[in-house]
This record gives sequence, C-alpha cells and structure tokens, in this order.
Amino acid sequence: MNLKEIVVLTDKKDIMNEMMQLFPECKPHRKEIEQVCDFLYETPTMTFDDFEINISVVDPSELDEAYDEEIDEEPYVVVSGYSQEADLVFALGFAKWEEWANADIRVDEEVHLSNEALVSICLYEMTFYGYDQETIADELRTLEKGLSSEMYH
Repeated sequence: MNLKEIVVLTDKKDIMNEMMQLFPECKPHRKEIEQVCDFLYETPTMTFDDFEINISVVDPSELDEAYDEEIDEEPYVVVSGYSQEADLVFALGFAKWEEWANADIRVDEEVHLSNEALVSICLYEMTFYGYDQETIADELRTLEKGLSSEMYH
C-alpha cells in the first residue's frame, strides 16, 4: 500500500488532530500542513518504485553499550527511504511529494500505528524543511552549495 492509498482511507480532520497531538510544535503551521495533506489527496496515482518508505522503531538501548537509561532517549519512530535497486537507506526530507504519495510503505511489525498517526509522521517528515516544495528545493540547493564549498577548503 502507498501513502496516497492510506490518506484516501483516512479522514483529513482525524489526520490533522493526530498531527497536532503528536507534533504540537506544528500548531502554528496547521494551515500549511493541511495544504500538504490536500496535495496528497489530490495528487495523481502513478506507478513509482524508485524507493519505498520504511517506518521502524529505533531503541537506543539496543544500539550502544554506553546507553544510560537515566539520560538516553526512549525508543522512537524513524521514517526512511529504501532503494532496493541500490540497497540504500536514505533520508526522505528532500524527496518530491509526488514520490512520497506514490511510494509503497513498509511498516516494521513491531510498529503499531493508526492510519492517522502513520500519515501524520509522514507529513512531519515531508515538511521538515518547509511547507512547499519550492522552499524545500531551495534548502537542498543551499545545503549542496555548502557541502561543495566545504569540500574545496
């Protein structure tokens, strides 16, 4: 199942309520996030198999011998892209929203999320660098420019 199919099965009001509950820092941007959600509802369905969206849980206590439960994090949900062709896991923050909408979603079996929570987590990741694709593309160009100048100094 892809993200668009899950969105279509889920009420927008329920998605937005879940989003505001999971990510209260997004409340000032509710209108912009609703527009991104609308984009997901409206974007055409297409075949897309360049990557899939993986939803998994990271438990810091299982990653590091130096884990200290007094100061270290609780387990948390991670959203990443996975290209089977390249056997590559990558961040999706700069992926085009049409790709997000049509990419298959794989949820690890230990992750138990409602459709509203799953869509909310994806919306949060989609809008991490901005609330429109032009802003996100500008952020990527800035990042790439900074990386290339660092490589030559």
